[in-house]
Amino acid sequence: DMKRVAIIGAGLSGLTLGHLLQDVAQITLFDKGRSPGGRLAYRRAHPYVFDHGVQFFRAKTEAFQKFLDPWVRSGVIQPWCSRFVEINQGILDHGHDWSESLPHYVGVPHMNAFPRALAKGLDIRLGTRIIEVQSMSSQWALYDDSGAQCGFYDWIVYAMPVAQVIDLMNHSSRLFKQLEGRQMKPCDALMLGFEAPLVLPFDAALIKGAPISWISMNQTKPERSSACSMVVHSTNQWALEHAKLSNSEVIKILKQAASEVVGAIWEQPVHEDLQRWRYANIAPQKGQQALLDLEERVAICGDWLIQGRVEAAFQSASYLADQLIQQWA
Repeated sequence: DMKRVAIIGAGLSGLTLGHLLQDVAQITLFDKGRSPGGRLAYRRAHPYVFDHGVQFFRAKTEAFQKFLDPWVRSGVIQPWCSRFVEINQGILDHGHDWSESLPHYVGVPHMNAFPRALAKGLDIRLGTRIIEVQSMSSQWALYDDSGAQCGFYDWIVYAMPVAQVIDLMNHSSRLFKQLEGRQMKPCDALMLGFEAPLVLPFDAALIKGAPISWISMNQTKPERSSACSMVVHSTNQWALEHAKLSNSEVIKILKQAASEVVGAIWEQPVHEDLQRWRYANIAPQKGQQALLDLEERVAICGDWLIQGRVEAAFQSASYLADQLIQQWA
């Protein structure tokens, strides 16, 4: 008899888990967003396209590379052969070209293409914010923010940022105390579109000693719109300390910081937008790669159990899938 499993959160961790369990369990994913993928996101403002969340990802383990291979072969994931530099206190102190031998992957034609491909064939209820989880005899009942009941499940998996797990999870749950002291930090993402191409000595830059940590030219990624599209990320610490600023103030400060780094007085961008990611990153963590309680039939996975990386989201979900498959065998 197939277990019924509810996965709350359809970011990379939830999608990976659903993908790995789909042959052994009845999976339903819930996500409050309009599309799956979490921070593997993009925004379009014709003619501009911005990957405003995750910029690229690496596969450092054989397991993750093997998992990615089908999508690499189909071209949904491709290496970004970028001219990369590091800029420290406004000085360009290191640069090299990213090659295909150690690929920095991106989704094609935008970052969200990979999670969308991963989501194919899965039962995903988008635009559904789960706000209550109740234990009923030997099952879990889920309720959304309209009060609607969203089904009964044998297992429940939280695959969302830790602050959201804390909000939703029963605080008397045995796993709850393992969530203490884990805090994901925010990041502000500025998107700028320019009428004419900017001539810069890089496609991607890691910035040190400034309120911003990253600048990339989105149109240099494979199969992108050629319109000049710049993404600027604040540092996590800056976003944390300036969370109360208005969007227009944040745009102004990040734009100024970016123009200081690039060292050019640009023509004004013709398009400006901002995304404030509340849960963007976390330092490397100790402990289990995923959490599960066999008696309560509750589990938790996510990059934040390991560190803020795409590969960590995969590792957490993959570890959990192995544990559950062993239990159900």
